[in-house]
Amino acid sequence: MLWITRQFLDGYAQHPLRFAFKDISTGDILYIYDLEFKPENYTQGTFTNRGYFQPIENYLGQYSTDEYYQKVSDLNALISSKFATIDNDTSSMETRIDTSIATLNSRILSIENRLPLYASLFGAHFINPRANSPAAADNSARIATTENVRNFVAQYPFPPKNVKNLSATPDGLFITIKWNDPVDFIYDDMTLSEWAGTKIVYRSDRYPISETDGAIAVDNTWRDYYSTYGFEITTAAPGLTYYFQAFPYSSKGAFNRNVANRASIRISGVFVGTPLSLGRSSLAAATDGNGNVLFGGGYTGGNLSAYRVDKFDSSGNLTMLNLSIARQLLAASTDANGSVLFAGGRTSSPAAVYSTIDRFDINGNRSTLDLSIARNSLASTADGNKNVLFGGGISTAAGDAYSSRLDKFDVNGNRTILALSQPKNSLAASTDGNGNALFGGGRTLTSFEYSDVVDKFDINGNLSYLSLSVARSNLSATTDGSGSVLFGGGLNRDLGTLTTVDKFDLNGNRIVYNLSTPRDSGTATVVKDGSVLFAGGSDNSSIIDRFDNYGNRSTYQLTAGRSYLAAATNNEGNALFGGGLIVGTYENLYSDAVDIFIL
Repeated sequence: MLWITRQFLDGYAQHPLRFAFKDISTGDILYIYDLEFKPENYTQGTFTNRGYFQPIENYLGQYSTDEYYQKVSDLNALISSKFATIDNDTSSMETRIDTSIATLNSRILSIENRLPLYASLFGAHFINPRANSPAAADNSARIATTENVRNFVAQYPFPPKNVKNLSATPDGLFITIKWNDPVDFIYDDMTLSEWAGTKIVYRSDRYPISETDGAIAVDNTWRDYYSTYGFEITTAAPGLTYYFQAFPYSSKGAFNRNVANRASIRISGVFVGTPLSLGRSSLAAATDGNGNVLFGGGYTGGNLSAYRVDKFDSSGNLTMLNLSIARQLLAASTDANGSVLFAGGRTSSPAAVYSTIDRFDINGNRSTLDLSIARNSLASTADGNKNVLFGGGISTAAGDAYSSRLDKFDVNGNRTILALSQPKNSLAASTDGNGNALFGGGRTLTSFEYSDVVDKFDINGNLSYLSLSVARSNLSATTDGSGSVLFGGGLNRDLGTLTTVDKFDLNGNRIVYNLSTPRDSGTATVVKDGSVLFAGGSDNSSIIDRFDNYGNRSTYQLTAGRSYLAAATNNEGNALFGGGLIVGTYENLYSDAVDIFIL
């Protein structure tokens, strides 16, 4: 709409007409301008006998300074070219202004698809006040115009201004919303909009576009009541993004629907997922080609190993499969077909070590392969060609024969035998962004010797070497979003449990970080933003240390502390941590917990 607030005060009046532009689709006030007309015999600069808009206020602040003044420039150019010449004859001025405004209205749409509406102020008379005294002209004009403005505002109410400091802060499944309500909109000593309340509306698929487009969190009528402690939403769900918009409304029922009143938050952190079908530790996990996470094998206590493979889809639905042989301390990885391979492992009673590989395709069908020698406590990863590599391990049930064997399987199950630089077990493996498979750390020869060697195999099987900053076993490894491989935590003969994290970039350069607490026998995986998570570990650790691609660390908590757990990341980029050992005072517990980390 176009809104006239003043009459001419004299023939050379400054800012005699005032206009407001309103977005028809949202009801937002976009600009307030003064329109200045010069008589025919007045010339200054490039403005001769033309009106132009002078910005009074970028009312809702929805544009940057550059965008705002570009729009002002566009409007001025249009107005200067379209308004009729105004001379000293005021007898037909009102008609001519209306005609010019109508022309302008038909053209504004092309500027930003925002068409202003014009409502004339009936009863306002344009006179030539130069025949009267300036004071009398000023007073009579103001009295007449103020009354017209009040009538106009009553008919076309203005919405309140924007809220300020709108924020949404998560705390688990709780969201706290804070904001400052707008003050009343007073202009030229006239109340154009009196704030009556603010509705907070939200959705989980997009921003609301009106005060009825979504769930109403709160309808607040006490100004700034939630500015300090906020309003709490307790029904949020993990993994969803919540889109909030504040809709302040006036005592006349006019709503501010401006997009500046928006905030969003994704509910992240650790949440309880569907539990495993069987509590166990020393299990293995990997993600298939459909993004389902499979947890396989493990130790259930009482000298019993597990057959069970629990398959979780992205919605947390559980499908139960079975290994061909029950076993613990096995390894898992995923091939080019998206099949998950569970390899090796051992049982406690009777004591036996296995060479069996159970391969589950994306439909859950099982086939079997064999390692070149039976072993447990081995490590696995897939190289850049998605060949699956199983390296190291203990090759006898007695635990006295450490292996340097590395078995490489292509997508058809064909096996190539390679070798690590030294026999070892309880090592960790991951693949860098160049497709090189890195096997690092581990116990060597006896349980009192530890390795600092990282064996790096390229996609052709060629071997080169890197070094950890500290020799250790029982460490964890994963790859971050930059393609760097991180080895974290572990156990050293002289230093005990470690906080050390060694990060190797694509060129093999090493950077050393630290976990928040020392631990070994934890697990690691990567989430969708490329940050890596080191979780759990010895002494029933519940800590998750998250490192972004720059090495910045933040911490979270598992729902229960445990070691010898397994982790993998599903197709939505959320990490699942399953199972684990909880060391108790009187007996150990074997966890069936699955914690989901949602970023």
